[in-house]
Amino acid sequence: MDFNKEVKNRLCPFLKSEGFNIIEEYNNTIKIESERVEISVNHDNRENSNSFFIGLKGCILYQINDDVLKHLFNSNLVFELNSVDTFINSLDVFLKGDGYRLLSGDRNIHGLLEEYIQNLSDNYTQNLLISQKINSANNAWNSSNYNDFLCFLNGVDENLLPTNIKQKIKIAKQKISINR
Repeated sequence: MDFNKEVKNRLCPFLKSEGFNIIEEYNNTIKIESERVEISVNHDNRENSNSFFIGLKGCILYQINDDVLKHLFNSNLVFELNSVDTFINSLDVFLKGDGYRLLSGDRNIHGLLEEYIQNLSDNYTQNLLISQKINSANNAWNSSNYNDFLCFLNGVDENLLPTNIKQKIKIAKQKISINR
């Protein structure tokens, strides 16, 4: 199946009626824009995955993935790991329904999308930093260096730590107080 041909035949008539035109096209990728909005529709043959990006013209394009569909739009549509046919059908339904405000350039929904993606990014970064601190702390623990163990975890919200690390914190504090 020719991905670009399918997108042009099945999505572009509606998009053209909304003022969009193809601005760039290459293997399995089509970039389309209107006066206010840019979109990119993509297929990766190696992973057999699909992606859809949208943003206000001249701004960052954000991926509308299955997580965004579910949590921001309360939608059960699936984009990522679907056949090209199902992906294009789902994208068509989305753009004519829940995603129409994005397509029309509604700044409020674009702002909510940006905020949602930023929150995901912030959470990912926070979890990565906590994971790094836990790894460093565990290395100190394995070397029986309980002061460093506690030091690595200093400032980490205890509610975000796994139960075994919370238990190790108690043990480390006991061992340090015994050795004083």
